[in-house]
Amino acid sequence: IDNKINFFPINTDLIIYLILKNIKNNCKYLEIGASVLKNFMQVNNSLSNSYLYIYDLNPVNPKYKNEFLDLNKKSDSEKNNTQNKLMYFRGDLFNLNDLSNFKDHSYVDKFNFIYSDALHTPEAIYREYKDLISSSLSDKFIIYYDDLDIKGMTDMFKKIFYDLKINFNDLNAYTFYINGWVGQNERPHKNGIITNL
Repeated sequence: IDNKINFFPINTDLIIYLILKNIKNNCKYLEIGASVLKNFMQVNNSLSNSYLYIYDLNPVNPKYKNEFLDLNKKSDSEKNNTQNKLMYFRGDLFNLNDLSNFKDHSYVDKFNFIYSDALHTPEAIYREYKDLISSSLSDKFIIYYDDLDIKGMTDMFKKIFYDLKINFNDLNAYTFYINGWVGQNERPHKNGIITNL
């Protein structure tokens, strides 16, 4: 974790580039599976006037807890100490009550950028797509998937693409290899994008 990384772009750099090039500010961003916020806080530091959401099974990293509106607490008040609105929802993607509670929040009803980085199994990404993503997309969007080189993931990525193509005829999908957050210190991961931008 303390190893130096070089200046070759990683997936987070590409995510930020795609947002700034295609969406600019006022992004409605959802990150599914944020871990310790290593990606999310870089996105936050690169945008302004945006709504940035996390949906994760774990509690928020204590270092950043005070920067988030906790969507699990009905009485939590809106935070204004960053250039963006940061919202955190702790929930299980396989729990329909959690999904329903997340969707009940009215801050943002549609997302124009979704980063899927939670449980890396074909069943999990299809479930999050069917129960959350498919009904949460704005008219123009980018869905970004990590770790598609795990067995069965690319096939499920294609299934999701063809399912979305029923309602979005100008849709494109791309896969490529790129380094993750530890840069050149590990092998590149197969990532994918589904977009109509």
